[in-house]
Parts: sequence; structure tokens; C-alpha cells
Amino acid sequence: MVRNKTMVYLAKEYVKSQYSTSKGLKNDYLIGFLSGLKDKFKEQVASKGYALVLVKDALVIREVDKKHLRKGASSRVVMDHSSDARDTGYRDGRAFNEHQKMIQ
Repeated sequence: MVRNKTMVYLAKEYVKSQYSTSKGLKNDYLIGFLSGLKDKFKEQVASKGYALVLVKDALVIREVDKKHLRKGASSRVVMDHSSDARDTGYRDGRAFNEHQKMIQ
């Protein structure tokens, strides 16, 4: 499983390599990375028969219902619309190996 810290670290390193501090550039990279992971997972499902099953535990549902949560306003993601950042993130996401050293 890809840890959030690993993705954020790789995104920050990409942004630094571009001599930038742009949050939008970082988000472009992250969107590409997640897209690459998604495609890699789809490929694994097709070739190895992997699948996910989501089961909602009754206790969890009951506890969440007790909180009376409501949907808030959606947030706007800042992006630079950099195809280079998205492409680099995509390639990194596709190439990510769960056995690689994780950023702690």
C-alpha cells in the first residue's frame, strides 16, 4: 500500500526539482501519481485476478450515524495544469513497487 507520506515526499521532490514552490504543481503531480496507481491496479486485477470487496461493519455504520455528520462545501483544488507534472507523477505511480522503501 502506498503511504500518504511517500506520495507527498515524491511530490515535494518533484516540485523542488522544478525550482518551484507551487502548490498547483504539487497537486498536478499527485493527480498523475494516483492515476498511475489506479491504472497499475486495474492491470493487476486483469492479469492476476485481484479484487477488492468493501464490507461495511454494522458497528461502524451505527457509530458514524450517531455523529450526525453532514456534507460540507466542496473544496477547490489548486492546479497549475502542468502536463509534465502529471506525466511524471503518472509514470512514478505506475512504476511504484509496494516493496520499495517507504518514507516514514
